[in-house]
Amino acid sequence: MIGDIVSGGLLVAVGVGAGGYYVRAGLKARAAQRWPPVEGTVSEFRLDEMRTRLGPRYAPVMTYRYTVNGQSYSGHRLAFGDVAEMKGIAETWVERYKVGSPVPVYVDPSNPGEAVLEPRMWGDQYMVLVGCAAVSLIGVLMILRGVR
Repeated sequence: MIGDIVSGGLLVAVGVGAGGYYVRAGLKARAAQRWPPVEGTVSEFRLDEMRTRLGPRYAPVMTYRYTVNGQSYSGHRLAFGDVAEMKGIAETWVERYKVGSPVPVYVDPSNPGEAVLEPRMWGDQYMVLVGCAAVSLIGVLMILRGVR
């Protein structure tokens, strides 16, 4: 009984904590779609390979520079959420974000230090939210079973 309550509580905490991260990323992505773009320049770009159970995934490591009201800034965010893809998609980034190439940078008008190149939530992040909700629900059911 106590074990179900503790385990369930941990599942709820993990589901809500991780879900909160992705909800926040989704809200930022939605807001960024209204941010004005400025011209920037890619100053660094490479792909880092990550090993996963589903095979290798590639994450962009990048820096771009841009100017707002005469002030220079640098950014690192491609999109919101965890950005990692299979090799074919990642290779399109290599073409699109060559060092020295101009890029539109979407800048938060209330905080020009916050910017993104692709103002959206990345890929399957919405499925992660469904998974977080499922983990939380299982935790709640475990708690209820432990209380009985």
